[in-house]
Amino acid sequence: MQKIEAVGINVGPGSFTGIRACTTVGRVIAQQVEIPLVNVSSLKILSKIAKNQNAVVTLDARKGCVFVAVYEEEKEVVAPKLIKIEELETLIKNKDVTAICDNIIYNKLKEIRDGIINYEEDNYPLNEFLIKITYEKLKNSKNWAEDFNWAKVKPLYIQPPSVFGK
Repeated sequence: MQKIEAVGINVGPGSFTGIRACTTVGRVIAQQVEIPLVNVSSLKILSKIAKNQNAVVTLDARKGCVFVAVYEEEKEVVAPKLIKIEELETLIKNKDVTAICDNIIYNKLKEIRDGIINYEEDNYPLNEFLIKITYEKLKNSKNWAEDFNWAKVKPLYIQPPSVFGK
């Protein structure tokens, strides 16, 4: 453990329990070993599939909604947010944008246009994408202690779990 210099974690959006578990494990390791903890959105990780091109990344959020983020040449131009699935069509109609989604959303969008990528149909190296993004964030930071403090890293809860009601 003492050889680890930093930890990068997927903070979501995604499975409520999975994201909480991932964040907790990352925080414990970073605290105990006293190393930076780098948080990365699952949508940012998936955007790497587009290979530096413009991308709309979306995941099913249930109840007629999707999580979505927009990237232009890897720069986040629309931060991860929750929208109604009907709003997604206008974002992906542009053929100059790579649309990346999960299997559920793919089955709803495949009739709208060609070239939509279902990331679940292939074996993309998502772990390598996370490592590359973590490295880039560390490399571009001027203050690791402030930017990657384990105590500040929290799961990316865009949609509260249904237990909390509307």
